[in-house]
Amino acid sequence: ALQRAAAYHLAAQMPVSKLRNADEDLKAVHAGLGVEIVREELCRSLQERLGVDEACARYVAATLEAEDAIPEDFAEFAEVCAGLCAEREQSLVGQVFRALDASGDQGLTLCQALGALERAAIGRLNRVDVAEWLGAVLPGGVVPPDDGAKLSRQALENRFGYGLGVGVEGVGDVASQSPAGVGGL
Repeated sequence: ALQRAAAYHLAAQMPVSKLRNADEDLKAVHAGLGVEIVREELCRSLQERLGVDEACARYVAATLEAEDAIPEDFAEFAEVCAGLCAEREQSLVGQVFRALDASGDQGLTLCQALGALERAAIGRLNRVDVAEWLGAVLPGGVVPPDDGAKLSRQALENRFGYGLGVGVEGVGDVASQSPAGVGGL
């Protein structure tokens, strides 16, 4: 029961840009555990691979330690957490598409998408993190200014696989789908 709570906590604290690859990152954390779970190493690995803060990493590691978890237990924990991350991403994508639908032909800027996510009781989000998650980061990791460039429905569908019959595990990079980089966001 404590491990499930820790999995929920970890999935909720993970930056949105890390959700898409949470399963792979959690498997990498598991692979690095060795024959036993060492609290400090697990904390460091969670911070590095999943982008969570120290408090979150320590909570998860302490929970697993309190239950005398072994690496095989972490594999089960990781599977549950990865599923929760996928659910969280689906929820976030749904919020963006609902906001996009509500905007009609006007579309959404990156800041409007961020606002829609925050108003949906998801809490404060980092603009750079959301831009990365939406694929709206320009080459070199530059986040485009909120100068009126709009997120296009087609680019988001390509990014997240909606409308293509492939679910959330979509392909494509929103920023690269515009000849100008930003304009076709």
